Amino acid sequence: MDRMYVPNPQKWVKYYENMAKGNHNPYINQSGDGKRKQVGGSLIGSQGTFMIPIENVDHLENQNSSNPLTVQLVSPAQQTVEQAKTELQVLKKGIKRKASPQPLSLTKKRRTEVRSNSQLTGNIIDMEITGKHGMEYVDLKRSKLYVKAKLVKGDGSNLTENEYVGPINLFLQSMFSQVQVTMQGKLVSSTTNHYPYKAMIQTLLSHGSESKTSQLTSQFWIKDVAGHLDDNDVNSGSNRSLNTRSRYFAQSKTGDMEGPLCHDLFHMDRYILNQVAINVRLTRTRPEFCLMTNEVAPDFKVIIEDIVLKACKIQINPAVIYGHAEILKSVNAKYPFTKTEVKQITVAAGTVNFAQDQLFQNIRPNRVVVGFVNALAAAGDYTKNPFNFQHFNLNQIGVFVDNIPVSGNLMRLNFDAVVVPLFQPSIACLK
Repeated sequence: MDRMYVPNPQKWVKYYENMAKGNHNPYINQSGDGKRKQVGGSLIGSQGTFMIPIENVDHLENQNSSNPLTVQLVSPAQQTVEQAKTELQVLKKGIKRKASPQPLSLTKKRRTEVRSNSQLTGNIIDMEITGKHGMEYVDLKRSKLYVKAKLVKGDGSNLTENEYVGPINLFLQSMFSQVQVTMQGKLVSSTTNHYPYKAMIQTLLSHGSESKTSQLTSQFWIKDVAGHLDDNDVNSGSNRSLNTRSRYFAQSKTGDMEGPLCHDLFHMDRYILNQVAINVRLTRTRPEFCLMTNEVAPDFKVIIEDIVLKACKIQINPAVIYGHAEILKSVNAKYPFTKTEVKQITVAAGTVNFAQDQLFQNIRPNRVVVGFVNALAAAGDYTKNPFNFQHFNLNQIGVFVDNIPVSGNLMRLNFDAVVVPLFQPSIACLK
């Protein structure tokens, strides 16, 4: 390029002011030919969509030098103050150099290891992504959880050669019953003890067969054999996937796993502002839930030897940080995310008709996923698979909004004859 474009902190401030006012096009660049051109969209969406406030250096040289730019930086970090001053000096001097091929708002990214603040032997594991004295933003979507674990007897001794026990599918996620995330001490999103089901349903509906045989294996996804999910004979049963998973932990060998957290905030595209403290609390599931075995009087437990949250931190151009600091004087930062909830409802054995009113208070979800599992398996039982979803001879189901059935009709099922209509609503939800 024979002309260089440089960041302008004042234009970032104008951009965020327009965003706060709800303008459709927050930033319009005035080019030298008098035409107004839209330059960019989201600041924190996919790569290549960053809005970069720019000015032509030639245009800057023609500006009246008697009216220099004056900027009052509000960042508490002196480093950012000095960097932003340098940016302004570049603007006034009109230094020419080649432009970076990368978006100027993002300068560098790295992963930092965050370890537990609590003992790994307890049921609760706390980790904090500190925001103190930091000029880096946090990308939760690209942050990963790493766990190194092994299976032992209840007294802590190692498994023998003739003792067979194995983890259920998606072991990285199913070993935690609850994931809580707080920002600045405030709890974000609702929390229940059904985190494994949220993770399993999202994985089933969001990944195809190729990822389930490649990248998801790092989370110990090994698909169970259809029709044999409750086969708890680890050594010689029909569910060979259970046997495959067990071999990684045979005789108390250590296995490691890594993957994203299935929390609403960890699916968000936006970066978390610098100096925002993020706390993650993981609550362990009972061994009876996440392990399967046909041993007599089973007594096993999962030992976590190491756990690390690999937080993805982003270094942002000082002009962007300055723009954020200025607009935050008048408005709060907003983080839109898709909220998901898992509700557990118990249906008594032998019930012919069942209705549940007021499932969601004051909100209407855009997707509802209904699954039926054995109550003993959901509570935790070494002999049953909690992810063995079954139809239990259901012959009719409907979801009502304001007493009107969704899609206009109830869904009538006959699993001995016709099953195709059951899959059509599911396919429509995935579009």
